[in-house]
Amino acid sequence: VNEQTWKRFQAEAKTLGALHHSTLVNVYDLGIHEQSLPYYSMDLLEGRTLEQILIDDGPLYLDEAIEIFLQVLEGLAYAHRNDIIHRDLKPGNIMICTVDGESVVKILDFGISKFLQLGRQNQSLTMVGETFGSPFYMSPEQSVGGDVDARSDIYSIGCSLFEALTAYVPFDGESQMEIVMMHEQDQPPLLAEVDPETKFPDSIEYVVAKCLEKHPDDRYQSAKELSIDLKRIKENKYARSFFDGKKPFKSLEQRRHEMGNKEAHPT
Repeated sequence: VNEQTWKRFQAEAKTLGALHHSTLVNVYDLGIHEQSLPYYSMDLLEGRTLEQILIDDGPLYLDEAIEIFLQVLEGLAYAHRNDIIHRDLKPGNIMICTVDGESVVKILDFGISKFLQLGRQNQSLTMVGETFGSPFYMSPEQSVGGDVDARSDIYSIGCSLFEALTAYVPFDGESQMEIVMMHEQDQPPLLAEVDPETKFPDSIEYVVAKCLEKHPDDRYQSAKELSIDLKRIKENKYARSFFDGKKPFKSLEQRRHEMGNKEAHPT
C-alpha cells in the first residue's frame, strides 16, 4: 500500500458503495487490515459464474443467453449513467445467483473500473497508458492503453456473448500479444463458423458482429441501444440497427459461401 493506491482504492470502494442496482454487488465498508492489506466488505453470493456454467454445461441456448445479457446490460447502463465503466467484463465476472429463491444476475469485480467524470483527482489516480482487463475480451483501444469509454464495455459484452453461445472466445492465440493483435486486425468469425451445428439467426450474428467492430463509433453506442436489439431478437424480430444501411461485416451469404454453406439461416 502506498498513498496513491490507497486513495484509488478508497475512491473506487466509496463510489461503488454509493451504487444501488439489483445486478451490482453491494459494498458496505472498507479499511486496511494490519496496516498492509486493503479490503472492502461486500455481499456474499451463492451461485455460479457464467464461465463455470459454460465449463460445466456447455454453451447456452439463445433465449437463455439473451435473458442473462439483458440483465447485465441493465446494470451496465446504470453504471455508465453514473460515469463508471467496468473494463473487465467477461463470463468470469457474470454470476447467476439465487436470491430469495429467484435466479438473478450479478456483475462482479468493478475493482478495475474507471471513473469518467468524477473529478480530476480520480482521473489522476489512473496512470496514463495503464492497461487493465483480460486479453480475450478487451477492445482494441483498451488493449493498447488508449482512451476507453462505455463502448469498450460493449466490445467486451460482444466477446462474452459470443462465448456464451458457442463456448469459444472469438479470438484465441498462442500468446497475449497475439490475441491483442487479433482483436486489432482480424475479422471476428461468425457464430456459425465456430459452431456449425447450431442454426443461429441472422440477427444475432449481426448484433455480435456490431459489438465487435474495431472502431468504437461503429459499435452500439450504449448498453440501452444493444438491449433494444436483443429484446427484438427475443421477440423473433430483426435487430433494429440491422436496417441502418451499414453492414458491419461481409454479407452473411458471402461468409456462408466461404464456409461452403449457402443456406440462409432462419430468423
